[in-house]
Amino acid sequence: MNRAVLALTLVLLGATSLSHAEALLPHRDPPFAKGYALKIEPFPKRLTIRTREGQQTFTWDERTFFFRGKQKVVPEQINPGDLLAIRYVTGPDDVPLIQRLKVVPPPAP
Repeated sequence: MNRAVLALTLVLLGATSLSHAEALLPHRDPPFAKGYALKIEPFPKRLTIRTREGQQTFTWDERTFFFRGKQKVVPEQINPGDLLAIRYVTGPDDVPLIQRLKVVPPPAP
């Protein structure tokens, strides 16, 4: 009986401290955008997509990852009209910099 009470007390204290820790450290995901590719400019390293909110322009650098499904691709293999899922950060000049871009494959018929 004493072990059951002790175990229940520890579980309740653990849950309380966990929720307190979550309140102190909010989880922040990097910004995310999803839309259709409109314009890909390899030399200024700029990409424009059409989202529900309107057009949005991003840049990329040598540390950006590009995927089509699970296969790595290069920006030149992205076509206008491709559905893109983009995780990005905003740099000091307020320009969104792509961290990871994935070309979403069309649904199977």
